[in-house]
Amino acid sequence: MIIDMDKKKRLILEQLVDLIPALGLNIEALSLASEKAGLANHYWEILFPNGLKEVSSNLEIFFDKLMMTQLKSIKDPVRTHQKIITALQYRIKLVPQEVASKLCFFYAMPNNYSTAIANSWATCNKIWHYANDKSMDFNYYTKRALLMTAYLPSIAYYITDSSNDYHKTDYFITKVIEKILNAAKLKQKIKSIKLDDIPIVRFFL
Repeated sequence: MIIDMDKKKRLILEQLVDLIPALGLNIEALSLASEKAGLANHYWEILFPNGLKEVSSNLEIFFDKLMMTQLKSIKDPVRTHQKIITALQYRIKLVPQEVASKLCFFYAMPNNYSTAIANSWATCNKIWHYANDKSMDFNYYTKRALLMTAYLPSIAYYITDSSNDYHKTDYFITKVIEKILNAAKLKQKIKSIKLDDIPIVRFFL
């Protein structure tokens, strides 16, 4: 029964991705997605009883799973910061540009702020797990919060990127992560301490 429900969720989400560019994330799009998935147009309400916020969270999980599938098909980068860069590039670009834009519009509504933060945090958590992070203390929260400062601006850049294969987005993501490291190097010169002694930056080395 659970497997069947999960399959129906996936079918609706797959249809929804195709509809969001034209309709946005709303009840109309979900009703049509349910029909295109071979279900009653109101069936999405059974699968997602908490409404659009729950749908958005499941949609981000859907994209996270696609990211992990793609990452499994490539050779893992050696350094942690390279893994983070690679995962960010895959995660952001696998979402169709118009879908990313409409999701940003949805998250920009004041009553969706907390959902946006929670969903972004979950994705950053998934990326850190890919990078073999096993922290359990306060560093767990620090690393994910730091990654969000790269993840969210990168999405904003991506939705306006018209370059071939979005290579400018790849470059932007690389630079965002590098800036985190460069800021730490400056701090190192000022305080004359080892880079490894800076907790936040140590996570990316």
